[in-house]
Amino acid sequence: MKLKIGLLLLKHSLLFLSGMLLLSSAVQASSFTLVYSGNLNGELEPCGCSAMANFGGIKRRATALSALRQQLAEKDQALFVVSNGGLITEHDSSDRIRSDYIFSGMASLAYDAIAVQSHDMGFGIDLMLPDQLPWVSPHPAFPDRRLLKTQGTKLAVFSWPEFQWVANSQLKKVDEDLSEALRAAKKSGYITLLFSPLEKDDALKKLPAGAIDILVVRGRDEQIKEPELINGMLVISPGTRGMLMGQLELQTDANGAITSHSHQIIELSDQLADAESLTGWYEQYNDAISQHYKALVKKRKEKDEGQSPYVGAQSCGICHVEQHKIWQESQHANALASLTEVKKDFDPHCLGCHTVGFEQAGGYLDQYITAELANVQCENCHGTGREHSQNPTIKLPNQQLLEQPVCLKCHNREHSPEFKLEEYWPKIEHGLAKPDENQGISG
Repeated sequence: MKLKIGLLLLKHSLLFLSGMLLLSSAVQASSFTLVYSGNLNGELEPCGCSAMANFGGIKRRATALSALRQQLAEKDQALFVVSNGGLITEHDSSDRIRSDYIFSGMASLAYDAIAVQSHDMGFGIDLMLPDQLPWVSPHPAFPDRRLLKTQGTKLAVFSWPEFQWVANSQLKKVDEDLSEALRAAKKSGYITLLFSPLEKDDALKKLPAGAIDILVVRGRDEQIKEPELINGMLVISPGTRGMLMGQLELQTDANGAITSHSHQIIELSDQLADAESLTGWYEQYNDAISQHYKALVKKRKEKDEGQSPYVGAQSCGICHVEQHKIWQESQHANALASLTEVKKDFDPHCLGCHTVGFEQAGGYLDQYITAELANVQCENCHGTGREHSQNPTIKLPNQQLLEQPVCLKCHNREHSPEFKLEEYWPKIEHGLAKPDENQGISG
């Protein structure tokens, strides 16, 4: 009798353990890591003008992803790496070159899916195709989905178009087709992810409802927001400018529904070494930008005729002796040297805030032709000084500096996120009142 009872207890224990193992197996089978980013915004490398701006860069991203892939491979953990697009911008004449290198650099990172935003098409679709990036978009030039499978986990990736691509008469059909594709993917056992070019509130109102497990919306600023689980759909928002990446550990049930998630941010700070595998790529990029800049200098030199409206700080110092001395002792007087140290003294993205009149008629060209206009000088803030130097009764164009925005042209969030006028102004104060939001500087 005791033996019979013991066997029954053992049977029930085994059944209980078997059930627990099946439950555990179901959860583990749907466990995977998702690394996401978005809106690189043309930032091939970090600005580096200040510690708070020195985040990001494709070289650091390569290092972070390589380490993570190795770590997860040792655990047999599934990994998907995706981007919400917005890789490039079109601000100046060098952006065409920069965009080409961003695409080739991103190709080396082996992303699984990248959404197409309108800026990505800014230099034409032909520039987007040679590197065979895993674009996804309803635009007819690209695949409309990416069906991914690794370590037993299946992820279907779709992208909602920016509305200027779709005529109003076609919106309903695009909505219906996308909804149908998402539901079909769910029935086939895929976890579904949808990229959206919209910010969260607009996306939740306009995008197809149902059958979306993960929604990636457009980032608002550099920071990555904490993911939100809304009606069973995990909403994530990558930051901008490529300064950070998000990492999610996800578990789903047998239906692909998210049962739990944990989140962390991968900071691409200067603590991460640049990937050695991209050394040649970066040298080629710098060489291409340098050649472009030299050609630009040549064209500007040919175009500029007559006397430059700029005179340089040396001329200002003839009359304004004390002010000139203060300037010489400031960091402004060595602004170009800081670029030379990091071999960026030919980059148009940087020169505008480190020289006088860059890309303006008669302004800075290079350190040899226009050495007198190197660094940040009087005319960066006060305007061109030729007429004033010839006739002191003629006021400078900006003799009364127009409020704090004079400083913010360069000390903006992108380059100088910790800028505070009350802390910076004493470093360059030269007999003028401190500007504020309501009152200019008199002098």
